[in-house]
Amino acid sequence: MDSIGAIKRRFTVIISGLSLLFIVNIFYLTELYYAIKSETGNIVFLSIEDADNEELQLRLEAISLLSDSSIHSISIDKSYAVNSDFRDNDEKSYVNTIIFNQLMKEIRLTVHQNIDSILPVDLQKLDSLILSNFEKRGIHSQLHCIEIIDLNTGNLMSSFQSSNTKTKDGFYLYEYDTENKYAYKIYTASLTGVILRRMSGILATTFLTIILLGYVFIYFIRTVVKLKTLEEMKRDFTNNMTHELKTPISVAYSAVDIC
Repeated sequence: MDSIGAIKRRFTVIISGLSLLFIVNIFYLTELYYAIKSETGNIVFLSIEDADNEELQLRLEAISLLSDSSIHSISIDKSYAVNSDFRDNDEKSYVNTIIFNQLMKEIRLTVHQNIDSILPVDLQKLDSLILSNFEKRGIHSQLHCIEIIDLNTGNLMSSFQSSNTKTKDGFYLYEYDTENKYAYKIYTASLTGVILRRMSGILATTFLTIILLGYVFIYFIRTVVKLKTLEEMKRDFTNNMTHELKTPISVAYSAVDIC
């Protein structure tokens, strides 16, 4: 049977290895959290951009109905930027995609500059469109407020309060008019819950790992305690037997000495 010291050394090595594994796991979990947080932020911006396109389209249709002139609706659909003609991985396709996206931005900017003075942005409709795009992309969050900000002066041009929540957990700034420096400032509920839900799989396995580590730790502690107890019992038994055997031998030696 191994000595208590050897068992303790093995126990220390195992616990050290498991602790190092746990620390590495926490490190990668942190990296994953920030990566998903960045990806979620990109999804939020894409949702705002699509909602802005849809709101522009609705205003274009409204103007075309109200106007006596033959103003036609212009469809602003970013999905054309990822159709089959641009799905190839070669450099030419990549360049075409960039050019197309830049063209769509220029079109959106031009449309904004021409109709915003005629028919202002419907922030209430924009709010519902953003939430709709959130749902399509799996982001279940709440909008608190939407504001239009003049980035040159920092002045608030208009706003829409979409909830009675006074606290504003975070905001996203989306510049829709790069020439005049006008931007949407959109306050949302905290997206931490969304990020954690997307990490639910790895978090569940990490939690199970922690439970397993705890079980292994308790098991080793109990094993070491039991072995230590057995070692003490063996030592006590050996000492007692040695004492009991020495007593008659001492008596026999004394009798021999007397004779």
